[in-house]
Amino acid sequence: MADDYQIPTRSEAIIDVFVEMEGHDGCDGHEEFHVEPLEKFIYKYPLIMAVAVVETSNSVTSSIRNMNPSGEHVVIHRDT
Repeated sequence: MADDYQIPTRSEAIIDVFVEMEGHDGCDGHEEFHVEPLEKFIYKYPLIMAVAVVETSNSVTSSIRNMNPSGEHVVIHRDT
């Protein structure tokens, strides 16, 4: 995550995420990537995160849609 985010109960939020590219992945930074939550993120946060295809030529961050169906607000911390 690019910043800390609070997602209120039963709501939807669009948050910025950092698309981390490894130096050995063979790309020059101008590619499209399939982005989805890691399994440990799914277990830690009661959120539904949309899978997305992001294009990284303009920025290293992308916007991802999240939904909080739970009855409690959720805080996602930077660098999660």
